[in-house]
Amino acid sequence: MNCFTARQPIFDRRRRVRAYELLHRESEENRFPSNISSIQATSKVLVNTFLNTNIDEISDGKEVLINFPEKALAESFAEVAPSDKVVLEVLETVKPTDEMYETIRALFHKGYKIALDDFVYSVEWERFFKFIKLIKIDVQNTPLSEVADLVINIREHYPKIKLLAEKVETYSEFKEAKAMGFNYFQGYFFAKPEVIKSKSIDISKSSLMNIYVEVMKPDFCFKRLNSLFQYDLPLCYKLLNYVNSPSFGIKVEIQSIHQALSFLGQDTLRRFVCLLVTSELSQDKPAELLRTSIYRARFSELIVKNTVFDEFSDRAFLTGLFSTIDAILDGDMKHIMDALPLDRDIKLALTSNVGLLAGVLNIIKAFEQGNWSDVDKLCDNIKLNRDRIGQCYLDAILWEQKQAVALSSISSERPGSNKTDAA
Repeated sequence: MNCFTARQPIFDRRRRVRAYELLHRESEENRFPSNISSIQATSKVLVNTFLNTNIDEISDGKEVLINFPEKALAESFAEVAPSDKVVLEVLETVKPTDEMYETIRALFHKGYKIALDDFVYSVEWERFFKFIKLIKIDVQNTPLSEVADLVINIREHYPKIKLLAEKVETYSEFKEAKAMGFNYFQGYFFAKPEVIKSKSIDISKSSLMNIYVEVMKPDFCFKRLNSLFQYDLPLCYKLLNYVNSPSFGIKVEIQSIHQALSFLGQDTLRRFVCLLVTSELSQDKPAELLRTSIYRARFSELIVKNTVFDEFSDRAFLTGLFSTIDAILDGDMKHIMDALPLDRDIKLALTSNVGLLAGVLNIIKAFEQGNWSDVDKLCDNIKLNRDRIGQCYLDAILWEQKQAVALSSISSERPGSNKTDAA
């Protein structure tokens, strides 16, 4: 599946690009879709930027500005993004309430930079100014002649706040805003938003909702979550990208899905799942390639459990699960693996065909192609009884089918269909 994000550059007084604003798009048509809410747009930008791709590939290593409506701020969606790379734009629709004051204050003390988007002055916002890094003023809706006093007030009393003139469409507007003391500029005079296309994987709605129901429980079960995640490749891919994101500041080599889930902990997992629920509800079901990845994961696990290398069964599962990821994303396996915090043995198997796990995957591929002489040789290499391979295959196919049935049945049983609205 293709996903689209537009980026519009932000320039300094010398017309150098200093940052990008990221905007949601549904296609290469460069306009905001009319059939999507602001919180869905924000969640999709976050998922596309931090869970599907590498942020630096979109931002060229510069900061990015992302719009945040009130609900996205209240539900801590911002904390998916690393504080050193993102400026949170508080939309003009957000009200300066006591609750929002506490939300902004908490984000500020966690190291996030805050901007006020399309700002129109009211005295209620002044108490927020000590947390604000940037104020954006739409010079089409609020002409420069009407904001002179505000600019003087901010420059005199709040010198740490920078001012950005947005929707600058002519040279004369740029020249006037620059003379008034604006620090940054954005608009069609400089550049229109550029649409960037990348690849994502469709997530099963039923699978995602089952996980959502589980994480909303006061003390959810990691074992139950592990069983839900482990046969859903798109969710595993996004989970591993999230664990590997700059938000956590460390690199972890993951050997199992349970390890990744435990690393995040309950609160962070809830935030991660709620973000995905908000972003992915409109997506289609996964392709047939995903079913192959699920049965291969179980097949790999069962093969290893029937050898003396049983301790590698979790890693074998992930090797099988990610064996089709390059075809799903239409990308290079090495490039994909470089971006994921997987165990070295798993990466070597998938990128270099090296090691025990590669041997297991080769058995599966030979079995799928009916190359029985190769199957025999490969089984001998890992001391696997040839008579066991057929049963492992049947068990894996039945397991994959059982998961598909379970997802459908559990989905219809989940309580409180209004949970979706709460995401």
